[in-house]
Amino acid sequence: MDKEFLFSIILPIYNTEEYIGESIDSVISQTLDFEENVQLILVDDGSTDGSLKIALEYQERFPDNIVVISKENQGVGAARNTGLEYVKGKYVNFLDPDDYFSGDVLKSVKEFFDENGDLIDLVSIKVMQFERVNGDHVLNFKFKEDRVIDLTLEPDNPQLAVNSSFIKHEAFKDLRFRTDLVSSEDTNLTCKLLLDKKAFGVLKSPIYYYRKRTDKSSLIDTSLSKKGFFTDRMKNHFMDVIDYCIDKEGEVPLFIQYTLAYNIQWTVRSKIPEFFTTEETEEFMCWFNRVISYLSVESLSSRKLIKKDSLRNYLISKFNGDIHEVVDLKRNNVLMKSKDTILDRLDYHNLYVVSIDLTDDLITFTASFNSMFNSKNLVFEAIVEYDGGNVEHFIAKPSKTYFRDNVSYFSQTVQYINCIDIEIPSDECIDNIKIAVNYYAENHVITRHPPVVLKQSDNQFELVDNLIIPKDNIVWKHKVVPMIGNDWDLALEEEFQKDYFKGIMDFINGEYDSKTIYPPYEDIFNAFKLTPLKNVKVVILGQDPYHEEGQAHGLAFSTPEGRPIPKSLNNIFKEINDEYGYPIPESGCLEKWAKNGVFLLNTVLTVEDGNANSHSKCGWQTFTDEVIRILNSQNQPIVFLLWGKQAEKKKKLITNENHLVLITSHPSPFSAWRGFLGSNHFIMANEFLKENNVEEIDWRL
Repeated sequence: MDKEFLFSIILPIYNTEEYIGESIDSVISQTLDFEENVQLILVDDGSTDGSLKIALEYQERFPDNIVVISKENQGVGAARNTGLEYVKGKYVNFLDPDDYFSGDVLKSVKEFFDENGDLIDLVSIKVMQFERVNGDHVLNFKFKEDRVIDLTLEPDNPQLAVNSSFIKHEAFKDLRFRTDLVSSEDTNLTCKLLLDKKAFGVLKSPIYYYRKRTDKSSLIDTSLSKKGFFTDRMKNHFMDVIDYCIDKEGEVPLFIQYTLAYNIQWTVRSKIPEFFTTEETEEFMCWFNRVISYLSVESLSSRKLIKKDSLRNYLISKFNGDIHEVVDLKRNNVLMKSKDTILDRLDYHNLYVVSIDLTDDLITFTASFNSMFNSKNLVFEAIVEYDGGNVEHFIAKPSKTYFRDNVSYFSQTVQYINCIDIEIPSDECIDNIKIAVNYYAENHVITRHPPVVLKQSDNQFELVDNLIIPKDNIVWKHKVVPMIGNDWDLALEEEFQKDYFKGIMDFINGEYDSKTIYPPYEDIFNAFKLTPLKNVKVVILGQDPYHEEGQAHGLAFSTPEGRPIPKSLNNIFKEINDEYGYPIPESGCLEKWAKNGVFLLNTVLTVEDGNANSHSKCGWQTFTDEVIRILNSQNQPIVFLLWGKQAEKKKKLITNENHLVLITSHPSPFSAWRGFLGSNHFIMANEFLKENNVEEIDWRL
């Protein structure tokens, strides 16, 4: 094969017979002519399934374009290096054989290199995850427009992966992938490569579709539990890059620091893995601390790259080798600092009331307060003012029913989760309750009144100027605070009392206390609040909430006013436009539908930031299955719109002949073309409602 090509695409193949066809087809079907412009190098790394046979079949179809190499299994780095020996293209990419490209990738990359090739050696495209996790990759923030990123001016734009990158062949020079790493071999190479021009291109429209396998069998998934992911990466990736930079530049540039800071966070665990010996633990921590010492407070403080406050604080304290408290008497505050960096302040934190238990003579507030300040120095109290003007103080005790582990990294506690019960006699009429937190430090007591958040919506208490005020209609004999405030409370009363549901609430309360969880706590039951059971006409089932900041607000497919419209929702709007001719809305907020009888139910009601399906096994499915059974038992006709395989599984719960079930593919861009677009579900739903003398839904927003 003597022909020169524009692109050489290297696929390191190992036991991917299930996926490789889709991957190769995405290259062959590019808008840029394949036979004229593309060399495909398929490196079989000792596969034991039918992957090699499939590769050879494609080579028979395109003998002038496809090279197949078969070698013994040595890992992805070695396979990519082998592929580099056969490159005939101007630009090189390393497509993973279980992923695929959108159709316009190569044409777009070529055009961008044509315009900007003097400035850059690498062009990166947006990564969209699919299968086990769906949606944007966490680093997609840099793809706002087609542009060249100058890393000396914008150092906080890491580029780690080579599978979504296109690199000039000439830029490799002597650079090759390390073969002694179980992961990060691509980041190791891109760091070194970008050191030359300190700039790279980004394209906002072309997509690299990255498969997060359901069975977690991919290399990145399996590497997380291997010893090589820890000490070997510290030595052979992180320190190797640092030494390379110092050799070439005399320092570690800030953009490399940001990349390594982002990369190292995935190594941090709550404790050292159990398979480490004492000696191995000491060796790992030695290398870990050494790597951290070459970074900076600036790179480790990036909220954009390291989202957990507790993890940022831990890494900064490791870099500085210091963490100490400062009492500020003038401002009545306590600070937790690492050298000159403020990590935490006592006045930063809310007190979250997670439950309220009412008996004939006692109110018990169960609450949590989470901070870097040691629990042994904190005392919580309720200051209760009764109607007659009498004031009493009630000291909190450790909760009898609610407990969450402190947040630790490698066994160092960085966030204390205070779970408390405050018991208040209710034999007198209460006017208001104020919560205080007292911090005992250096012979001083700092008292503050943290903002109170009532995490269960209820009809008994309200917050006025941070005072907990009993409402006039308080009924003391209720032992569980109503969660919704309409007829759903009665319909779900027994469900709320079941152990599994209490387990859900315990779990998510802990998650909200220690992580970033969506939707906001007060919006978890939004679908139920906005659409009472008696008003339900149409049910639209989603899966779990959007897992990016500001998107989820407790209604399936919906986003709050002012937020970008997700692709699935945009396809829903397109279908309504095709059916009715209604203009596509500028807002993705579906509250109008909810208030008019469209029950927008996700089968899982909460999700961790950036981690789709993270709460799918905590019990929500059991709860929402019961919700569907309750809907099925209603006499009024209801239309169930089941979109996608997960929703279709709920069909078995809908047995009432009064209802209509409509099934098609999910409106996601990955599957909308398989049936959702052109389904006429919105017209069909209204026709059914009209036939049953139920007011139709106005789908306009």
